[in-house]
Amino acid sequence: MTRIRVDKPTGISNIVLVLLIAFSFLFLETRIEAQSPPSPGPSRAIQGSSGTAPPYPPSTRWRMIDSPQHRIIFPAGFENQALRVAQLGEGLEEDIAQDYGVEVPQLPLILNTSRQVSNGYVTLAPRHSLWYGYNVQQQFAGPLDWYSLLALHEGRHVVQFEALNRGFTRFAGWAAGEYGRSFFSMYSMPLWYFEGDAILSETALSSAGRGRSAAFHREIRAILGEDRLPSYSQAYLGSYSEHFPNHYHLGFPLVTYIRHAYGPEAWKEIVRETAKFSFWPLRFHRAVKKVTGCSMPELYQDGMAFLSDYFTERDRFRTTTKAERVFPREEREEWINYLPLSVDVENRLYVLRYGDREAPALVRVKVGEKPSDREGETARPSEELVCYLPDRHQRPSVSAGRAVWTEELPHPLWSKVSTSAIVLFEIDEGRRHLLTGDGAYQAPSLSPEGDRVAVIEALPGGGGRLILLDADGGTELLATAPPVDVDSREGEPLFLRQPAWSPEGDRLAVIALQHGQNRLWEYSIEEDSWRPLSEPAAFRIADPRYFHTDDPEKEYLAYVSERSGTEAIEALPTSGRAGKDIYLIASRPFGAIGPVAAAGRIYFADYTADGFHTASITPPMERLLSPDETDAEPIDYVNPIAKEWSVPQRGGDESSSAETTEEPSPDRRGEYPIEEYGPLSGILNYHSWGAIPDFEGGLEFFARSDEILSRLSLTNFGGFNLQNDRYYLGLQGTYRGFFPILQFGLSADTNSPTDPDSQWYGATALLGADAPLNLSRGVWFRRLSLNTTAYLRYEEARPEYDGDQDAYALPIGHSLSWYGASKASSPADFAPPWEQYLELNALYTAAPAEYWGRRFGLQGLLTFPGPARSHRLQLSLSGEAKSGREVPLNTPSIRPRAYPFGWNEHYPENAVA
Repeated sequence: MTRIRVDKPTGISNIVLVLLIAFSFLFLETRIEAQSPPSPGPSRAIQGSSGTAPPYPPSTRWRMIDSPQHRIIFPAGFENQALRVAQLGEGLEEDIAQDYGVEVPQLPLILNTSRQVSNGYVTLAPRHSLWYGYNVQQQFAGPLDWYSLLALHEGRHVVQFEALNRGFTRFAGWAAGEYGRSFFSMYSMPLWYFEGDAILSETALSSAGRGRSAAFHREIRAILGEDRLPSYSQAYLGSYSEHFPNHYHLGFPLVTYIRHAYGPEAWKEIVRETAKFSFWPLRFHRAVKKVTGCSMPELYQDGMAFLSDYFTERDRFRTTTKAERVFPREEREEWINYLPLSVDVENRLYVLRYGDREAPALVRVKVGEKPSDREGETARPSEELVCYLPDRHQRPSVSAGRAVWTEELPHPLWSKVSTSAIVLFEIDEGRRHLLTGDGAYQAPSLSPEGDRVAVIEALPGGGGRLILLDADGGTELLATAPPVDVDSREGEPLFLRQPAWSPEGDRLAVIALQHGQNRLWEYSIEEDSWRPLSEPAAFRIADPRYFHTDDPEKEYLAYVSERSGTEAIEALPTSGRAGKDIYLIASRPFGAIGPVAAAGRIYFADYTADGFHTASITPPMERLLSPDETDAEPIDYVNPIAKEWSVPQRGGDESSSAETTEEPSPDRRGEYPIEEYGPLSGILNYHSWGAIPDFEGGLEFFARSDEILSRLSLTNFGGFNLQNDRYYLGLQGTYRGFFPILQFGLSADTNSPTDPDSQWYGATALLGADAPLNLSRGVWFRRLSLNTTAYLRYEEARPEYDGDQDAYALPIGHSLSWYGASKASSPADFAPPWEQYLELNALYTAAPAEYWGRRFGLQGLLTFPGPARSHRLQLSLSGEAKSGREVPLNTPSIRPRAYPFGWNEHYPENAVA
């Protein structure tokens, strides 16, 4: 009987390929987001797992606009947004690329209006960018329009890749396509360069950006102010003992300082020198040393000293106020934050707690309790955990025994589709339910009675409106938005942020952003009318809250302001002259945010190098800002670079190039014809290729194609093994344009083709379906996946065996897997606190009868908290049972007695032939 043989891929060559692909995908975003990579590259054995869920529903009708800068692919119905993106690209291309002096080829850009996240990225393999269309409530880049921010930040990443496409990196691109180019770009340059340089672009080319944001500088400012600077390695690579924000906060000061100190050509030369020999370990550090004469740790110390001197000089004349800590804790205990949310009738303070070793959670603390009132010597407050939260950036609203927040609800079938739902949590009952099942909701706020929810309904492109919902059933009560000035420019949407209820529940305050300016507005529910509470401000404001002083007739609105270049709490009266009288409530050395009013006091979060402490103050309403003090004093150490780029400076009526870009007028829209992007448009997009040796005398060539919308992935492969005198050629693909995912493959091989006495041919076909379901909710990530794969292997009779006949085998495999993991983990945790994985698999040979056999497998994993904080324990289970002589066991760890270690090495991982 002829045994049908399918060689298993060599482990070393697979490792090389996996490493190559892993480093190939760069997701440079305005906010970090994990995304599943495409399925692995070529392999001599056709594999049967797709890995990534289908991105978009097949019913989505795609359209496209071709401009010199972008091929914009967008869903039908969003033509105006796509046209605006096209003109933004045209207006900004020259400014973004000017200092590197590179030409940027047209870039495919996907405009995603179906996923409720605020993000964007640029990547290679395949080369494209993706913009998510929803603005962010935190306004982390200051008062900057959402699409303008993405154009400036993500556009700079595109320029960075082109600037690095020289020297050995360009050679790698010739040899391996975008896999090679992406790998050596990321291998040779640190992540902080990519993000720091992109933040420099968004800041210097606009009147906002993170480089002018007090919130962005808050943590590093406290580290410098308290002389807690970690080493360069700790700042870049992370540390369990010393807190440093991340590579965004490291990158911008370093990129800016090197440009200040060594001139506008410094980074161009560093990039050129690095790319020239990008294969060399630590080539970036050598390039920095060559251009600046200093090592990277020395430049880090110099850059931080420059920043420290800058803030020390700024703070010489800045007013700070005193405050009382609500619950003192030990200094340098750990980086942990307590952000006040509400005070209930029992004088219990609800706070958002998170830190390096604390998962985001809603906790309750007794106000006024001293350390001596508690058992033990710990200085931590006695906290009562209410519930864990999926994201520390989503600040809950708490009132009348209830809490609300928003959560992203992923679509179970489509990976690039999600909704933002409102979660209502009954605190005493510990019960949560979804108030809304779909929508694009942001920043929900509970009324004082807990019976209504005010929330912002976000619109793609950065717009939004105010919605009122019934808190018991989720019924929409009204929808409204402030009146837009008739003289305003068209194109840039009005974005609303952070609604806040008046104590009587009859009015709402919101922040409106448009044309680079924030303004506080008040909406009267009974009168259905809007009125402005403040003058437009060209700096970030946040967290509005109503409060009364000792005089109940006097009502004020407190809010966080970056007017002084530091986050401070200001207030203005809600009656009288709109925005003319401004009071300073709290100004702390490194930042004060999150005001909450209760019992004649203002609670707020006071930042230090150990995190946010909860503090309180009696509102000093005698501290009225003078006209000189109301002038904005932004963080401006980037301004000399902005002048080099000939960008108008912040202030007055001047605007940056990003902010003066209008929507295309009707007479210009003909320059951007809109076309259909059909199912076959761009379906073949070969971007990478190469050759991989297997160290056993074999060599495999491959070419990889990925359609921009991730619908079709193809891998062509072929190779030979001189030792075995074997040659093969094949194609493997995955189609994600519908659900379930379709997998297919076909390969042919010839053995001893030059020897007629031993020559024979073989062929392998694969057809499978993969059905992954994303069932994640709340703090739990859950995934259920069902896979079925059928193989057909045919082999011609071998001449060297008398009487041998043609043979075939049809193995069919099934697997059902479940994965669940808690997202209630902290950065220091080794793994999620709770994690479960269970997989059942079965394989049987359907034909021919003499090959009949079957195999059943079970694999399991359980992770749970360990004996020490942030430690985890894991239990794993693996077992198999089989029947039939031709079906071997598959689990590598199972070695039955008397079987050699290599007895099953000729079988692919998920099939038997």
